[in-house]
Amino acid sequence: MREMRRKERQLTDEETKQLLQKENWGVLSVSGDDGFPYGVPVNYVFADGRIYIHCSSAESHKLDGIRRCSKVCFTVVPKDEMDAENLACSYESVIVFGIASILDGPEEKREAMECFMRGLAPELV
Repeated sequence: MREMRRKERQLTDEETKQLLQKENWGVLSVSGDDGFPYGVPVNYVFADGRIYIHCSSAESHKLDGIRRCSKVCFTVVPKDEMDAENLACSYESVIVFGIASILDGPEEKREAMECFMRGLAPELV
């Protein structure tokens, strides 16, 4: 992977994990149709060092992309602030590169759904 150009702005591993833990949406980018990249906003939970993303359809564009190529990019931008006077924007972001896997077994899916419930709707658990 390329090193970050502005290293003084790079988050530590702990800061990255904290940001992923507190947020609940990001953009998943996969290899789309006809070689075009496909980025889609998704809800997610970060648990046990993994990012879990829910897919409600086995025939979704994002799952087709993952089946095509399991290399993915996931981006979270929790806050930004425009400085109109200086024509600048300051923001935090996390960009994660990784290998996606599709959960097939019922036990894996149940564990992932429990992570979702604890992360996105803890009052219902």
